[in-house]
Amino acid sequence: MAIPKKIINFLEKSKIKYEVVNHRKVFTAIDKARTLKIKENKIGKTVILKADKLFFITLTSADRILNLDKINKIISARLDKKIKKISFASEKWIRENLKGMKQGMIPPFGVIWKLLLLVDKEFLKNSKLIINSGDHRQSIQLTASSLKKLLPEIVGESFSKKRPIKPKPKKPLNVKKKKLKAIKKKKK
Repeated sequence: MAIPKKIINFLEKSKIKYEVVNHRKVFTAIDKARTLKIKENKIGKTVILKADKLFFITLTSADRILNLDKINKIISARLDKKIKKISFASEKWIRENLKGMKQGMIPPFGVIWKLLLLVDKEFLKNSKLIINSGDHRQSIQLTASSLKKLLPEIVGESFSKKRPIKPKPKKPLNVKKKKLKAIKKKKK
């Protein structure tokens, strides 16, 4: 599979500079960062959310997690009404409404589907960004300024926080060595 024509056409019509980045098949932004040997903060993570009945796209870096309370406040202010519930869009909704896009590889081009796009301010601080293209083996590299030109409807707010770093798991004890030591002690 390659980048969907809808996405290539959108990029070509915009006349911005971008580069297609080929990589091994990945399913998450963190895997993409590791595969490309690029810092996680330069890799975009697209998430489709639902605020009551309104669907929208968020874009933040791979090293961050969404703060749904902040997103609720941003969307409530934008719509000028209190949002009761923020949730993740279902796979079924994505399949039916973002035709040809694979879950986990959706590009952040809300304008194509008439969806609001929230981009985390922290992600826009990077000079070069890598975002989803709609394909598991290719991504799009562009500058933050090109992304802003491409998507003038961007709502650049701060709505994420650093992902907690999980401690590395301890190596499992070598049971055989332990048993041997116990047996030797019993013999003495």
